[in-house]
Amino acid sequence: MCNIAVIQLSFMKRIVLSCFVTAISSCLVFAQKPNNDWLSNPKVHDIPAEFAKESAVFILERQVEDYLADDSGNTYISNTVHRIVKVLDDKGIESFNTVTISNNGIEVSNIKSRVILPSGKVIETPKEKILESKSENNVQQYVFALDGLEKGAEVELQYTIKYPVSLFGTEYFQFGIPVLRAEFELKSPNYLIFETKGYNGFPTAKDSVNADTSSKFVRIYTSAMDNIPALKDEESSNYYANIMRIEFRVSYLPISKPNQRQFTWNDLARNIYDNNYKFSDKEIKIVQKYLKSIGVDEKDKELLKIQKIEDAMKKGINISTDVDNDNAAFDVIVTKKLTNDFGFKRFFAACLSEAGVVHELGITSNRYKHVLDEKFENWKPLDCFLFYFPEQKMYLAPTSEMSRMPFIPNAFLYNKAVFSKITTLGNIKTAMASIRTITPTARELSYHNLDATVTFKGDDYTPEIKQTQSLGGYSAMGLREAFLYVPQEQEKELVSKIVDIAATKDDITNYSIQNKELNNYYENKPLLIQATVNAPKLMEKAGPKYLFKVGDVLGRQSEMYQEEKRKMPIETSFPHGLKRKIIVEIPEGYKVTNPEITNINIVHKDDKKNEITMGFTSSYTITGNTMTIDVNEFYELMILPISEYTEFARVINAAADFNKLVLVLEKK
Repeated sequence: MCNIAVIQLSFMKRIVLSCFVTAISSCLVFAQKPNNDWLSNPKVHDIPAEFAKESAVFILERQVEDYLADDSGNTYISNTVHRIVKVLDDKGIESFNTVTISNNGIEVSNIKSRVILPSGKVIETPKEKILESKSENNVQQYVFALDGLEKGAEVELQYTIKYPVSLFGTEYFQFGIPVLRAEFELKSPNYLIFETKGYNGFPTAKDSVNADTSSKFVRIYTSAMDNIPALKDEESSNYYANIMRIEFRVSYLPISKPNQRQFTWNDLARNIYDNNYKFSDKEIKIVQKYLKSIGVDEKDKELLKIQKIEDAMKKGINISTDVDNDNAAFDVIVTKKLTNDFGFKRFFAACLSEAGVVHELGITSNRYKHVLDEKFENWKPLDCFLFYFPEQKMYLAPTSEMSRMPFIPNAFLYNKAVFSKITTLGNIKTAMASIRTITPTARELSYHNLDATVTFKGDDYTPEIKQTQSLGGYSAMGLREAFLYVPQEQEKELVSKIVDIAATKDDITNYSIQNKELNNYYENKPLLIQATVNAPKLMEKAGPKYLFKVGDVLGRQSEMYQEEKRKMPIETSFPHGLKRKIIVEIPEGYKVTNPEITNINIVHKDDKKNEITMGFTSSYTITGNTMTIDVNEFYELMILPISEYTEFARVINAAADFNKLVLVLEKK
């Protein structure tokens, strides 16, 4: 069952609203274009032949954003959604037979829903069937089932959500099924002028002045597109960065500030500075005392100062959304060891400043939700703060409790960020925007290596494998935290999932975990998982021969086979490498008859830069009764064009092919 939901991204309410309050105190047309009104006698629509094999098709996806004022003169947004979906098979029916409308705003109103059957019969959804409930995240929602849905029928839905005023917004118009008609409309009063920008082929909106002088809307911005193809998520891709969308922003306040462009990147940089770098004498004294208590000395090198501050704060001060800004004062933070994101970030900035650490505070977005466009100032998706240290050329995510410099959350990597670069004009300190790409750490720093020694026990030659897995950098993130906080009684279960050659956790005869603590990231000490495993499932007897599944020693490997043509560029989480050494102690009196199967050499070279950017290689040596297999897999780049998809898949699949290798042991 699939829900029809409203997509509404989070934004920086406090900064945006304070700015706003201060400031204002061509498309192809298919044959049967749907009517945008809620018709009293609706008809089912025909669809183009190229979409006939789809499970469902959006006949209409219309988003209308109205900027309105209430009786008190306060501006708000009224977002009206009008959607028509045609279901074409059982999967389509299953996907759209239930509707969920999430209230991410102030209130939901004017919900209308119906099913139009191929015969022309209309089944209205009674209001009493539209049930109000709470989601798992405690968000108000309206849920209802659609009666009578059958193949060829259409679901029509319309509703309005009231939102607090926002100076920025985004609407999406591409999904996993085609859209025959997508329409965007934004209507604004006379004190706001917007700019819009379409992405991935969706057109930028055209604006017009309303000729009706009595209307509350002076400007109307419209954009539309027909026959938008489906875009399904693909392995190793960034879906939201590639779907069609339109973004919009308030750029001018013609009444209060005529001819002055508003809410620029420089404005954002100044806001970051004003909100995080103006400290009272009392606050500075509190910070000085705190720095002394955590052992920060003025003689320390800058890198050590940063590490001491980060580790002490993230270990000793908790962050809670239940704490408001009024209770984020420095004395409260130090006393209660508790604050919110804003207080934590501001206190962190004060500690760095007072310790004499050269740094810049910036903001970015989660690249899997939004990729920052330097040429279009949309502040709304920007909710991820980070520090940059020019001397160290490193980044730090202050409110990411589990990360340690230089490893910030990988969702920030390769995105751009707006940094507040402090400048002095006379006796006045201010800030200017500095925009840079967040470069990932080198591939060598993120690794998942394996050293395994295989011996055979008993008359049936049951494999016993002693292995050490070592994980560094980003490859350790998530797993290190899991081992740090998992209850002792559940630790072996977690080990068995990582050491997946064990059929059950009881096949692990002993294990140990080292370097679990988060401050190991500073020197990039690897997380070490050592285990001894009985693995009878890796050996089979075939007459006088024994078949050893050597490829399974690596653990499960992913495969990448895509029948449909690739549509999106390749994007991985971070540059990384995997080195494995497998030592097989061949039983006395036996030999390996097919060792050459472990010879694999798949590498890809960037001809323009004359560099090898990814590869999977393996080779073997045999000395006496010992066979040593060396495996090296690596990915230098995070983002690759579609043109390199085939090569990328070859490398991925080479690892999967190794996974299937079986050594044949025969008597000499």
